[in-house]
Amino acid sequence: LGHVLDGAPTCAEALVLAGMNWAVNLRPMCTTIADGGVSLAVPGHNAVIRMDTGAVLGVVGEDFRPLQNVAAFGFFEPLVSSGLVTLETAGVLRAGRRVWIMARVAGDPEEIAGDQIDPYVLFAHGHDGSLAVHCGFNATRVVCSNTLGLALRSRDGMRALRHTSGLAVDLDDLRAVLESHIRCFRDSAEAWRTLSEHTCTDADFKAYALTVAAV
Repeated sequence: LGHVLDGAPTCAEALVLAGMNWAVNLRPMCTTIADGGVSLAVPGHNAVIRMDTGAVLGVVGEDFRPLQNVAAFGFFEPLVSSGLVTLETAGVLRAGRRVWIMARVAGDPEEIAGDQIDPYVLFAHGHDGSLAVHCGFNATRVVCSNTLGLALRSRDGMRALRHTSGLAVDLDDLRAVLESHIRCFRDSAEAWRTLSEHTCTDADFKAYALTVAAV
C-alpha cells in the first residue's frame, strides 16, 4: 500500500512520509567465469542499485538515466507552491523498482450534471527500466499496486517520457503544459455545467451537424 500524504505537506516532507528518501545509482555490469573466478565486464549494461539497501533493482542500457525520487517530487514543487495541486498519495512497489506520486488539483470538487469531478495528476516510473516516466491527468486515485496498474492501463491524457539525458527538459515542458491544463479545467467547468443544463433533440443535433459539415 502507498502512503496518504495528509495535511498537504511540502514535497520535502512528503518524500520522507512516503518512504522515498533514498537514491539510486548505476554500476557497471560484470559476470564471473565459474571455473576461474575471472570477472568480465558486460558491455553496454549497468545495474541500478538502491543506495540505502544495496539491492539491485534492475539492469539497464548505457543510455538509461536514473530519475531520483527527490527529482520526481521536485516536479510537483512549483505546482504545490503556487497552490494548483496538493500532494495526495505516494508509494514504493517491489522494493523500489516502481514508484508513484499522485497529486490532486486544488479546490473544491467540480460537480457537472450530478457527477463529482476530482481531477488528479499521476507521476509514475520504474527505477528498474521496465516503465518509462508516465505523467498526466488520471481519474484513478492510486493507493496501491492494483490501482496503479489500473491507472496505467487507462492512461488517456498521460504522456510517457524515456529515461534519457533529455528527461529533465522534457519534464519542465510537461509541467508547463499541465499548469495550463489545470487552469483551463477550472475556467471551463462553468461552461460544461451550462451545456449540461440544455437538452439536444435528434433534430437539433442533425441541424447542428449539417451546419458544421457545411462550414
